[in-house]
Amino acid sequence: MTKTLRIGVLALQGAFVEHIHALNTLRSVEQISNIIEVRTKEELNTVDALIIPGGESTAIALIAERC
Repeated sequence: MTKTLRIGVLALQGAFVEHIHALNTLRSVEQISNIIEVRTKEELNTVDALIIPGGESTAIALIAERC
């Protein structure tokens, strides 16, 4: 049995929509079950892998300071 992956794309700012479109084109040839926009800790806990688009480093730093 082949495992399918649930892929998250960090969707706080940046070009996350383009990353989601690219993943959707791969979905037919890769073992990807779901692609979701990740904005919360709860959503992060549901994915097998996370893509962090360029431009997110400032947002990550700001969020890390709050936690």
